[in-house]
Amino acid sequence: MRFKLAILVFVASCLPALADSLPPQGNGAIVSGRAQVEKGAQGTYIIIDGARGRAPAVIGYIPFGNEGSFPDLADVAGRMVTITGVVYWDGAPKITLTDPRQLSIG
Repeated sequence: MRFKLAILVFVASCLPALADSLPPQGNGAIVSGRAQVEKGAQGTYIIIDGARGRAPAVIGYIPFGNEGSFPDLADVAGRMVTITGVVYWDGAPKITLTDPRQLSIG
């Protein structure tokens, strides 16, 4: 019983450090970084690299069929981009991009 309690206390003490590295969920955020582009069955994903090679800082998701609204999408890979929107958690922090003004290159 004491061992389980010790593990629980340890895990709980790590949560604030993890929360500091993630964008606030449910709030508007502006995230900048070098982008990778991956096309999936449900849409296109713009992955913003995390600091120091960690997990992605955030993933911009453009739903399938909405890619035509983003005329510069082919130029995004490997460039510095800024995405804005509401952050939600879907296995990783994500922002759904529905308006071209949410994505700026450069």
